[in-house]
Amino acid sequence: MTKYITTIATTKIRALALLSAGYASEVKNLSSYKLQIAWDKDASGMPVSRIGNSGYSVGSLQTDLGSKTDRRGSNPTVYALVNAYEQWAALDPANRLIRGQDIGASLRANGRTLEASPSALLDAENQRCFNSFLDSDTGRQYVWTMDNIQIEKMVSAH
Repeated sequence: MTKYITTIATTKIRALALLSAGYASEVKNLSSYKLQIAWDKDASGMPVSRIGNSGYSVGSLQTDLGSKTDRRGSNPTVYALVNAYEQWAALDPANRLIRGQDIGASLRANGRTLEASPSALLDAENQRCFNSFLDSDTGRQYVWTMDNIQIEKMVSAH
């Protein structure tokens, strides 16, 4: 009987995480499969001033990519995400990022870092290319995996 109750509780936690937390986050009615940033934006949608210290985030549960960087500047989450993007983009040159911008550095940065160095913000074309990946089958699977990692952390803490 205890196993049954635990399974129901775990299932409810997962459902609540995706529905409630995802909706209450920066995503709201926007796509979980686009880079989001907690910044005020101009008329073209480009960030102009930060809200809090969040950098770029992705997914229903808004995995804050900048918060995953350790003191040495290492960020396995961003490294894996950029690697998945590069493998996907290699199949279609139209989806490759424009040279001159280090997407890994942009995604690893938190809000304060991006504000201090606005050139680290992704320009519209690079953001469009990366969002094309996130909205592809491969990207959606990757985002789903990132959301599930966060859910499992919540479930195991429960």
